[in-house]
Amino acid sequence: MINVHKLSIAFGGDYLFEEISFRLNGGDRVGLIGKNGAGKSTLLKLLSREMPLDGGSMALEKDIRIGILQQDIDIEQGRTVLEDSYHANS
Repeated sequence: MINVHKLSIAFGGDYLFEEISFRLNGGDRVGLIGKNGAGKSTLLKLLSREMPLDGGSMALEKDIRIGILQQDIDIEQGRTVLEDSYHANS
């Protein structure tokens, strides 16, 4: 379970997200879509704690792991995309 409450992040004084809240339960499947610059990658970085929050809170189950397969990865010769995804940052 991931519980996000009033999450906020700003760049240069302009909010990308301001006080957004949501909850994801075990087994949920979510598609994250939006135009370039909408904040998809930023949201994932916040959820994986690669970036600090400007405001709000997140609660994650004790054993949860979040992996991010970067957009600009160096594919290792001989590995499939699936194999690379298993080595995503977590």
